[in-house]
Amino acid sequence: MPEASVGLPIYNGEEFVEEAIRSILAQTFEDFELILSDNASTDRTREICLDYASMDKRVRYYRNGVNLGATLNYNRTYELSRGRYFKWAAHDDLISPEYLSLCIEALEKDPECVLSFPETTYMDANGIYLSTETGDLSIPETNPAERLKRFVALEARSNDIFWAIFGVTRKEVLARTGLFGKYIANDQVLLTKLILAGPFRQVPKKLYFRRIHPKASTVMLPKIPSYKERARWYDTTTRPSVILPNWRLLVEDLSAIKGLDLDKQSKARCYYLIARMFANRWKRLALEMGSLPSQIIVRKTT
Repeated sequence: MPEASVGLPIYNGEEFVEEAIRSILAQTFEDFELILSDNASTDRTREICLDYASMDKRVRYYRNGVNLGATLNYNRTYELSRGRYFKWAAHDDLISPEYLSLCIEALEKDPECVLSFPETTYMDANGIYLSTETGDLSIPETNPAERLKRFVALEARSNDIFWAIFGVTRKEVLARTGLFGKYIANDQVLLTKLILAGPFRQVPKKLYFRRIHPKASTVMLPKIPSYKERARWYDTTTRPSVILPNWRLLVEDLSAIKGLDLDKQSKARCYYLIARMFANRWKRLALEMGSLPSQIIVRKTT
């Protein structure tokens, strides 16, 4: 069995996926498998992936018969994995050759650490560097409430901390989170669950290159005005009639805290921190409540 697994979910990624695969296969840490899960792409993704699967025995290619949505495709790469360590990768991003080696080393040095990740550099569609994150994003505290407090502070400052979801984690810890849920912005909840599970360590090197381009999910999804259409990007198998994304995130975060084995004081502090984080989003919560009557009317008439 490989020591580590890299899950690469793909949908119509012909423009960038070959470069992403090459960057993963160039790792100095070689004891890993690369799982390619093709979400019924209609471009040349299949041909590109099969070429690399035939050239390198570490590459395993799977194809969904229909597009399941991003959530199920991401989760499928995990379910197919066999390594002790696991990392998700995006088909339009790149990683440096030392990525797996240094992140796994950080996990092995600290048995309590559940997630390790490097510094992020942003680049455009042509690979031209745009900017680099600033400040240490490690969350080393031993107490879950203190880790959550630091996360809330980091989240209020910028979105850089959210790219930690593409770091290296322990497979058994990830299993306890339930993976990605079938709702909008599910990565935020998964990151919260990992924070409550244990410390994060950032490798102080620029090893992750996040590509910003018109078809990137972070660029494309906010431009979709309908919550229902956004939800279908995550999960094509369901037809939710009423969608309140930020309220759903609040409920999921609170549910994650409810299941923790903590004393009452620590748990109460975690609830307070989540409430404080969502207080900063009061405008979004209010707008969603304002949209509720129209969503209910549409539901009754369809």
